[in-house]
Amino acid sequence: MSQALRPAVLFVQLEPPPALLEEFHAWYDTEHVPERARIPGFLTTVRLVCPDAWPAYAGFYDLEHAGILGEHPYRSISGENASAWSRRLLPKMVGYDRLLLEQVSDGRRPLAAEHRGVVILRFSGDRHDLVVSGAARLAEATAGGQHRVFRRLETSASETVLVLDAPALELVPEWSAVELRAALGEAASGLRGIWRYVRYSRQGS
Repeated sequence: MSQALRPAVLFVQLEPPPALLEEFHAWYDTEHVPERARIPGFLTTVRLVCPDAWPAYAGFYDLEHAGILGEHPYRSISGENASAWSRRLLPKMVGYDRLLLEQVSDGRRPLAAEHRGVVILRFSGDRHDLVVSGAARLAEATAGGQHRVFRRLETSASETVLVLDAPALELVPEWSAVELRAALGEAASGLRGIWRYVRYSRQGS
């Protein structure tokens, strides 16, 4: 498979100030996600919420490949071409981090529609091989789940990201530090954080 055509994910972490929470959800649900769902090459457009960590919200977009973000359909709604609503709200977000991720593990498996739980582990450095081997051991304990390993693009500091998803978040174990070291070996020393998400559902929908 060509390097340029590897599966990719756009993952965005962010949180609005409390005074903007209601408007944030309206913007995300009625404009931001629908815009991206219409773009060829966006395979999933999923909102996530983290019950016990910060930032509380994330957008998760499976892409056919990372080059989708350089093509006209995406550029026409992003950056200087973003809507007035987007340009007004986004600078007010806190904890904002935008990760473009290229898959380095085997398989082309977008986030399963029936999966409600997603766990993100972020590691500093180029630890892809170590994380790929350890991820399989972690995934064995996740009933009905799947795992993928990514490297971060568009940044000077290398980063490795492990994504596990399962039918329910409760099916993904909350590993202890000892268990993570046993599964991941040297890679565990570079662990930056773990975010445990459920799919966001708009109230009343």
